Amino acid sequence: MTDLPRLILASADPDERDDLRALLADAPVECFDPEIPPDSPKGGDYASRATHRARTCAEATGEMAIALCAGLEVYPLDLQPGPLTENFHEGVSDQERCQALLARLAATPIGQRITVGRAAAALAIPGDPNVAVSASIIECEIPMESRGEGGYGLDAVTQILNGKTLAELDKGDRERLGHRGKAVKPLIKRLDQA
Repeated sequence: MTDLPRLILASADPDERDDLRALLADAPVECFDPEIPPDSPKGGDYASRATHRARTCAEATGEMAIALCAGLEVYPLDLQPGPLTENFHEGVSDQERCQALLARLAATPIGQRITVGRAAAALAIPGDPNVAVSASIIECEIPMESRGEGGYGLDAVTQILNGKTLAELDKGDRERLGHRGKAVKPLIKRLDQA
């Protein structure tokens, strides 16, 4: 048991909670999984989806809560799957999800698979009506094949400007260069003041 403040990881996805826990490893908090995983709104942008999860979790538990919404906006697919990336081929393995995205882009050549990765992280503190939100964006593209073993979700098909997919990066580089890590990092400073 520590004297650190408790922080609820407001996510129903165990991989996302593990990612948040790693991103918050140096934060002055002790991270906990939610007793009841938060639901997600049916629509909305990244910030509103993350805010909803963080706020409802903080209200339900009476403790600080952090949530993340991240996705890929693939230009040849009219910016889909976007904020609903977590629902893209839901219920199958990450490898199958990556293959499904590659299949949808099978006729799209290299150079035309332009994509952006977006993320929003939200921190809710009980009693505070304002939820702190931090957003990030990275330029990337979808390669011709899935590559790498790290990360989760669509990381194996998210190739950043250095030519590697997020799944090919080591943990530290993925946190530093990836859209999720860039969104969470500014909120760590807020935790110092909580």
